[in-house]
Amino acid sequence: IGPPVFHSMRFPSADVARAAARRCACVRAVLEVWAEGATDAECSQMAASLSPERIAELHAPMADGGGWAVHFHAHGLGKKGGSGLTLQERKARLARLGPLLVDIKGPVVLAPSAPSRKHTLWLVDDFDPPIHSEGGTFKARGTSYVALCRLVAEGAAAEVHTSRLSAREALHITSLPADLALMMANFARVRPGDVVLDPFCGTGSTLIGAALVARIHRAEMGELGTAAAADARTPSARLLHAIGLDIDECVHALRANFAQLGLGADADATVFQADIA
Repeated sequence: IGPPVFHSMRFPSADVARAAARRCACVRAVLEVWAEGATDAECSQMAASLSPERIAELHAPMADGGGWAVHFHAHGLGKKGGSGLTLQERKARLARLGPLLVDIKGPVVLAPSAPSRKHTLWLVDDFDPPIHSEGGTFKARGTSYVALCRLVAEGAAAEVHTSRLSAREALHITSLPADLALMMANFARVRPGDVVLDPFCGTGSTLIGAALVARIHRAEMGELGTAAAADARTPSARLLHAIGLDIDECVHALRANFAQLGLGADADATVFQADIA
């Protein structure tokens, strides 16, 4: 977390890269760099200098003819720092990178959720920190890194956003944030088929993290679904009943946290809550 945002690493295969990315709560994506530079001009120059053999090697993972698109990712631009590239600037940038794009097989598919879209290229702009003038306004700033990359795998950071506390059906002041819950499940080495017991369940944040990690791992291993069940026959449930609270309503709210994330459809791995607080 924190600068530098982009880290250069080597993986023995794309499968290993995907497995690593999906187990890292703070990783947004693993990208294969095609061309890069400190400026747009340097990136375009590198793209133009690649040999036909190298271009064919880069295009090989996209040779299935599936649809593809380019995603523009500008990092470090806040609301006061200005916006990203304009439409005309994007068109010009793509034109300069033409040598790397013109021979890609498959149609361009702009809709992100379209089933025919199999591949995504990222055009990354990493901006320098904002420069303040004496009057407190922001000066224009240039990029410190520009790269054209192929998306190899999305990281678990997408799960953190999906399961964020602000989107939960049931919430409490002590609910564990989604990123910490995923980290705890990683440390516990949760796998599909595991039974996870949380003695201080609360609103189920830790168990949600465990179920998400199991689902992530399930997708890699080709296993079946992951279910999450809340058990109302617990000491805390009896306590709630004694003080007049609606147990069914509490359990329904807890189940809703799992259901909204699709963590309750199957019975391949069951997560029980046993709140003894």
